Amino acid sequence: MNKQTKAATDNMKKQMADVTEEFSPEEREAFFNEISEWAYSKYEESILCTEPEMQNYDDEDYPGIL
Repeated sequence: MNKQTKAATDNMKKQMADVTEEFSPEEREAFFNEISEWAYSKYEESILCTEPEMQNYDDEDYPGIL
């Protein structure tokens, strides 16, 4: 993780801790559950956006279907 990413993550963690300080346990649970679902959806988007590696089927070393 680079410095910029670490700083952004630490800042978000501090903000969430400050915001939820006065929440009841139930409110904290609901808040962090919603954050978790949102973060996981963003994670899935990020891995789906990566370009799949192109296969070179013309390569002589490619075994193909046996």
